[in-house]
Amino acid sequence: MIKLDWYRNAQSYTFSLLSVFTVAVLNCNGASAAENKALNVKPTASAVVKPASKTQTMLDGLLIKHYSWLGGDVEIAVTPKYLCISHPLRTGVTVSRAPFKTVTAYDSAKKTYYETTPEAAGSFMIQRFLKLLGGDPHPKKWKKVEEKTIAGVKAGRYVVDTGKGPPGKLSKETGEKVIQDMRVSGFWAAEDVNIPGGAADIVSRMEGFPTIQKLPLYFQLSQATLDKRPRVSTRSIVKAKFPLEKFQVPSGYRLSRAEYSLQNEEFELFSGGDPDLRRKKK
Repeated sequence: MIKLDWYRNAQSYTFSLLSVFTVAVLNCNGASAAENKALNVKPTASAVVKPASKTQTMLDGLLIKHYSWLGGDVEIAVTPKYLCISHPLRTGVTVSRAPFKTVTAYDSAKKTYYETTPEAAGSFMIQRFLKLLGGDPHPKKWKKVEEKTIAGVKAGRYVVDTGKGPPGKLSKETGEKVIQDMRVSGFWAAEDVNIPGGAADIVSRMEGFPTIQKLPLYFQLSQATLDKRPRVSTRSIVKAKFPLEKFQVPSGYRLSRAEYSLQNEEFELFSGGDPDLRRKKK
């Protein structure tokens, strides 16, 4: 056992649900030796993110790699006390520290950082539609209906049984259909990856998933008329060691107001295409 954002575009792409990932790092101080023992991972693979010096504090945790059709490749570093979400083609980074009530985001190009809440850090478009539809259902309303293995870990498919029939018949609004698609057809979340629930919910908010204190792993639209490619697909989950500095804002960065540059980027991405290729052209 491994323990351990839709914008309703005026065009044809209004069916997208999942938001672009932000990348993030958190101010933090020390780390206790206890957290290095709390992540009991099956020895299927391991990774050392960065070579450690003799005096460098290293933390045991998990390195999670997955792909979003809007966000591109994303890496999530998590320990019992720290969370770091990063993207190889972006300069922004967002993270949190236990008890995961705030996130700190910095931009390595602008040399700035700011602090905000997990709700604000997630896609405002996703949050808007959730409110229109009555909000994110209470975690207890989601129930597991199926199990399988994803990226080497046990995963459960979670649904909210609305009793209203197939997702495609629930609404004329594409946006509502997609959200209901997730509620009725479900999404996959990790069952035996014991990461902090607050950290899992931060990842979920940034991806447009419901917050059920479980790490989201996979989501694919089930409506027959829509694209069958997965919206989120987890590639690997492995043990890793991280330097403490990975979860800290680099020295010399200045505090700034939240600019929500990610949200602006979302509008650009809804014309479709591979997000990584689009960013490379900039």
